[in-house]
Amino acid sequence: MKKRWILLALLLLILLPHAALAEDNLIKNGGFEESTDTAIPASWSRDAWVTSTGASECELVDGGYEGGRCIMIRNNQPNDARLVQRVAVEPDSCYQIRCLVRAENVGEGASGACISIENTFSDSAYAYDTGAGWQELTLTGITGEDQTELVVMARLGGY
Repeated sequence: MKKRWILLALLLLILLPHAALAEDNLIKNGGFEESTDTAIPASWSRDAWVTSTGASECELVDGGYEGGRCIMIRNNQPNDARLVQRVAVEPDSCYQIRCLVRAENVGEGASGACISIENTFSDSAYAYDTGAGWQELTLTGITGEDQTELVVMARLGGY
């Protein structure tokens, strides 16, 4: 079975109020400059549908966009592997999330690399094979009238 993997260059993973794109990025450690170990950047957590040992790999590596760091996610079996971050937001507001992704050997029969919001059916476009280049993914949405938090997911695969 081919291994499916992606590199997420979250150097540009940003969550911005859509109407004021010049404001500060709401994603903490979007460029992965800070880390607590070699696998997970600070302010992020790892999650997956299949959690058994070896099902997926997640590693902080060099080789990101413009020479920065990035996360490499590899699914060794069908899975929904993801990095997750809770982000404070304002109610009834429009936000845009953007990131750069490099994908390789992600089969068309599966969900590719994307960004999404937990507990919604909101996903960006999927990346399957970016030909060794970086592809920008964008997701735009409006928060609910009482919503004060989003759970942003950078993911490979789905269920």
